[in-house]
Amino acid sequence: MSKKNEMKKIIKELIENLSDRYRIVLAKRYGLEEDSKLTLEAIGKELGGITRERVRQIKEKAVRSVNI
Repeated sequence: MSKKNEMKKIIKELIENLSDRYRIVLAKRYGLEEDSKLTLEAIGKELGGITRERVRQIKEKAVRSVNI
């Protein structure tokens, strides 16, 4: 297993207890489910048209929630 895949696995384990919204935003922003990272704007569109600023706020709260 490559270091990149190993890190993705560790991060997925860390975020598995977060709310669905937090987990989805982090996974899409940092490319945990796919190889490509999405922009805040693209994530907002996928989440029903929320603004990129709101996605940024959700991402920041999710990162703080992991608390590593």
